[in-house]
Order: sequence, then structure tokens, then C-alpha cells
Amino acid sequence: MQVQSYAKEIKDLISESSQILIITHKNPTPDGIASLLAFGQILEKLEKEHVMISPDPIPQELNFLKGSNRITQQMGPRKLIIGIKGGKEIIEKVSYFTQDDKFNLVITPRNKSLALDQIDYSFTGLSSDLLVALDTIKPEGLSSFSEEFSKELKELPLINIDRHSQNGQFGKINWVDNSCSSTAEIVLALAQKLEIEIDPDLATTLLTGIYGGSRDFRSLTTNAGSFKSAAMLMEKGADLGKILKNLSGQIQEGQKDSESGPDEGVGGQEEPGSKIDQSSEERGEIGASAQNEVVEENMDEENLSEPPITAWELEEDNSEESKI
Repeated sequence: MQVQSYAKEIKDLISESSQILIITHKNPTPDGIASLLAFGQILEKLEKEHVMISPDPIPQELNFLKGSNRITQQMGPRKLIIGIKGGKEIIEKVSYFTQDDKFNLVITPRNKSLALDQIDYSFTGLSSDLLVALDTIKPEGLSSFSEEFSKELKELPLINIDRHSQNGQFGKINWVDNSCSSTAEIVLALAQKLEIEIDPDLATTLLTGIYGGSRDFRSLTTNAGSFKSAAMLMEKGADLGKILKNLSGQIQEGQKDSESGPDEGVGGQEEPGSKIDQSSEERGEIGASAQNEVVEENMDEENLSEPPITAWELEEDNSEESKI
């Protein structure tokens, strides 16, 4: 199915819905949260009611994104259904009264008293009539929600948008594209097909997802499309400086490539141990070290492993495994 077909089906489902629930996976990543918020901003522009869910609290460094304070860990109240075997003919009336802080439901039978084995109860229902799962490989990645709301996940229409090749195709619509370096790129494609205005807030949110999903544009799935999307979003006003400040740490003042020589660190400050005494013995050690690095690099390429990752990227990798 082509992108245009996905977009049309999603547009139709959104148009028919009155309350939309958007959710991402447990142990949320920058790509998952950014995709969640970007989809929410799209729904705002379409004037559709929606709720954004993350099974776990979002990372603090993503609080700068618009709408992050609206993400909740609760699906919303569920309906309590009390069932009585025998049909409505055996019930005279239903009433209630309150006593202190207690609500009492009173069921008056028509002829004879009710037996306990005639009564059962269950919880059901979400106020939402459309579900959207973002950056989630399998329903199990939604944590306890996948069990608590298993019935709704099966019965309600579900839009599944993801970039992982392992995706379980568990939605009514499965827009899964593993050629993308991030799920945010797919959300961007949807926004464009729906002719949504990409303002600076939406652009910043989407670029955050692409930056996070592509691991600072260093993952093996990063491609020309990733950079084209990033460039377009920056043209739309995405605040790359704010993204780098929050996801990569504070950019140190004065750090410029042109100012740092081979023996200098950030801002021209000399790094301990950065200078090399060019004695023959040490040159031999350096040469052996470099040779080992080349061998290790070649082995990495053969194994298709990705470049070294930072601490927060390692956390992202672990979280992806937890979704499988």
C-alpha cells in the first residue's frame, strides 16, 4: 500500500472519530515521545479531541517539547458493569443513595431475592473510539495496558505507525516503514499528505524525533531522506539549538570546529593527555593501536553494528528490546 493510501485511510478514521487515544511504548524514547506529541499537534490542527498516553513518565530532557505536560500515564476511567442473570423482568427498580463518602447502588428485585451466583461485574469501555500506537513493535510494548485493555485493542480501530522491521502488524492500518530512521519521519509524511501546516513547534517536535531515532544521524538506517526531512523542518523553524541543548547536553560556549586544532579540546582548551611525544617506541604503540582500531572497525562493518552510542542512546536500545 502506498503512502497516499495510508494517509487517506487514516484521514477517514480520524474524521469518523470523536475521541482519539494516542499511545507509545513503555520506557519511552525521544522518537516515541516526539511522534506521540507530533501526532497530537496534528489532531489539534484538525480540531479533534484526543488523549496522549505514555505507560511510563517521559524523560525529563523532553519536557521542552510543546504539549509534554499533557501526556498522562492513565487511559481514563472505565465503566463498571453489574450483570444480573434472569433478564430485566426480575428487576423492579434501580436506585442509589449516599452515606458519608460511600455510594450505594440499590437493585430491588420484582418477586424474590437475588442470589449471589446471579450477580457478576466487569469493567469495560474507553471514552475513545480510535486508537493510535506509535513507535511500538507489539501490543506487549504498551506495558500493562495491553492486558487491561486487551478487549479494546482488539475491537476498536487501531492505527499502527512504526519504523521497526520486527513490527507485529497489529493494527487495522499498519503504516510500517523500516527504511526510515525514525517513526517521526512517518508522522511527518502523514502531516504533509494531510496538508497540515508545519509551524515551528511541530517542526521542532518532529526534528527531535528524527534526531533521537537516528541516534544523532549516526545509525545505519540514517539515509538521504532523514537529512532531507531535517533540512525541511529547519526551514520551517525547528529549533535545533534547543534540541541539542536538551538531548546532547549544554553546548559549551565557544565550541567551533575551526577553533579547535588537533591537540585542542572544546573552546581551544587543551585536553589532558592529548599531546603525543613522538618517540619511536610510542609511535610504534600508537601504530599498533591504530591497526587494532582498523580491525575492530572492519569487524563492526561486517557485523553491521552501529557507531558507538551515548548513555541516553544505550537507554533507547534497551527500551526497544523491552518493546519486543
